[in-house]
Amino acid sequence: MIHAGDYTGSEVVKSLKNTGRFSGVWGNVDGQPVKESVNGIELLDITGYKIGIFHGHGQGKSMPERAYDRFKDELYQEQGFMLNPGSPTNKRKERWYSFLLLELSEKEIHAQLKFYLP
Repeated sequence: MIHAGDYTGSEVVKSLKNTGRFSGVWGNVDGQPVKESVNGIELLDITGYKIGIFHGHGQGKSMPERAYDRFKDELYQEQGFMLNPGSPTNKRKERWYSFLLLELSEKEIHAQLKFYLP
């Protein structure tokens, strides 16, 4: 599981870490206990693919511009793209809750954006 922040508390981060297959970063509403348990940005290497994780918060630029600035040297030298999975717990002004399933193999990247209502 990859999580891009705004957890409901440090207990959630601890629970996700206990699964053994978790990488995440903190978001703009996370408190100090969460910020002490995960980084603000991460760069993963999975099956030869580099995946940058960034919550997207900041000022002065759009979220895609901030993400690009954070990872331009690591991810955009050859080919890179950005995926925003939305939120499985807070749909904000969106019509549905959402999350992203990302499958990586040596030959292809398969991404599915899943939408749902509880």
